[in-house]
Amino acid sequence: MKKYLFLVLAGAMFAACEKEEKDETPDSQPQPEPTPSVVINDAQGSLIAVNTTTSISVAGFEQTIVSGTATASFSENGQDAVSAGTVSCMGEELDYQSGSYFSMPNATNPTGIDFAGSAVEWDVAGNGSIPGFSYSYTEEVPEIGGIDGIDDELDRSTDVTLSVEAGSNTDISSADSLMFNIIDKNGKMISETTAPSVTAHTFTSAQLADLATGAAYIQITGYNYLVRDESGYKLAFINLGAITKNVTIK
Repeated sequence: MKKYLFLVLAGAMFAACEKEEKDETPDSQPQPEPTPSVVINDAQGSLIAVNTTTSISVAGFEQTIVSGTATASFSENGQDAVSAGTVSCMGEELDYQSGSYFSMPNATNPTGIDFAGSAVEWDVAGNGSIPGFSYSYTEEVPEIGGIDGIDDELDRSTDVTLSVEAGSNTDISSADSLMFNIIDKNGKMISETTAPSVTAHTFTSAQLADLATGAAYIQITGYNYLVRDESGYKLAFINLGAITKNVTIK
C-alpha cells in the first residue's frame, strides 16, 4: 500500500464548514453523492479512469450497473486547470469545461467507457509546456460489485463492519489499496485505507458516535496508480473502482 497517496471526496457537501454541534434532523439529505478522486503529491497532471458501480431496483429486482468514466486535469507554470489540447481515453474524446476534462455515460452509451480486461489507453495532444503523448497504462481498472455488512440502516451504538462483496461483479486483483468511507449528511467522514488483501474494515461505535443521524453514504474504493515523467512533465495515471450506497444513520 502506497502511503503518500490519499483519496478526497469532491463535491459541494464539503464546501460548508462543519458545525460544532451535529444536526440531528434525520430527513436531511447529504448533497451531492460523493465522487471518489485521487490526489498525488507533486504530480502536474492526472488522468483518471473510473468504474462506478450502482445498484438500482427494477420491478422489485436489484440490478447492478457498472459505468466507465474518465477525467483529466493539468497544471502549467503554477496555474491549475489549464488546457492540454485534445484528450482521449480508450479512443473517446473527453469534453473540456472550466479547466477539467471528463466523459460521462449518456443516452446512446448508458454504461460509458468499457474498461473490462484491458489496458487504459490515453492520448493527449499537448499545449504550451504540456507535452503531447500517447500512453497505455497496463493495469486494469478495479470493479467493486457491492458492499456487505450493512443494509439500509447503520446503528451508531454498535460496531459496523463494511466488506467488499465477492462475486462476478467484483475484481480488485489490480488494486494497490482499498478505502472504506462513511459520510454523514453534513459531509463529515470517517475513513480507513487498507491493503487490497484486507477486504473488510470495522468502524467502532466510538467512531460512529461522531456522525450525525439521518441520510448518509457508505463507500468502498479500490485503486491503483502510476507516476510517469513525460518529457519533464510529471503525470499520474490512476485507475479507480468505487461503489457508493445510501444508508440512514440511527
